[in-house]
Amino acid sequence: MREMRVSPEALLVAAAFIVPFAVEFRTVLSWVGIELTALETALLGLGMILALLAWAFRPADDDSEERPKRKGDGGRPNPNENRG
Repeated sequence: MREMRVSPEALLVAAAFIVPFAVEFRTVLSWVGIELTALETALLGLGMILALLAWAFRPADDDSEERPKRKGDGGRPNPNENRG
């Protein structure tokens, strides 16, 4: 399996948030006079999930080796790490 930008768990959570977002987006659009059918809403949600998957499986930037491995360490060496 290809390496993803995010964990499978985070991807599942993001996809789970897309479903109610698509339904509520349909409601917001109806307030401004744009009516979507249930099928159109489902296709919109599916498109958003496919876009999320495309982003998750897209190769990372080329400079990923230069980035710090952990948040907040600023790329500084770990003094507790064995060197040798």
